[in-house]
Amino acid sequence: MAELSRQQREFIEEFLETGNCTQAYRNHFDCKGLTAIAVSKKASYEKAKPGVSKYLDKRRKELHSLVQLSRGDLLSFLRQIMEDPEMPGANRVSAANLYAKVAGFLDTGTKVEVQNNTLNVTQVSFSSLLPRG
Repeated sequence: MAELSRQQREFIEEFLETGNCTQAYRNHFDCKGLTAIAVSKKASYEKAKPGVSKYLDKRRKELHSLVQLSRGDLLSFLRQIMEDPEMPGANRVSAANLYAKVAGFLDTGTKVEVQNNTLNVTQVSFSSLLPRG
C-alpha cells in the first residue's frame, strides 16, 4: 500500500466519523474556486485512489471489530431492559420491539403491550393486522 499523506489520512478519518465525503474533502484539501459539484467529484476521486481506498477498507474493518457485539449479548441486554420494572414502559416496549427483530420473531409478526406494569410480547399473524374489508 502506498504511503498516504497526513492530509489523506485525516480526510479518511473525518469521512469515517461523519459519513460526508465532500465535507471531509473540503476540510482537508484546497477547494478555493471550485463549485460544489467539482468538490464532490474530487472527493469521490480521492476516496477511490488505490492507496486511499485500501486505507479506508482497513480502517472500516478495524472500526467494525471494535464495535462487534454478539447477538446473545444484545438479546441479554434488551431482556434486562424489558424485565426491569423500574424502566419506563415506553423504553420496555422499544426494547421488546428490537428484541423481537433481532431474535427473528418478526417473520410472523409481534405484538408488544404494557398492561399494569407487565410487558406482554405475543406473536400474531400478519393477516390479523390487515384491515377487514
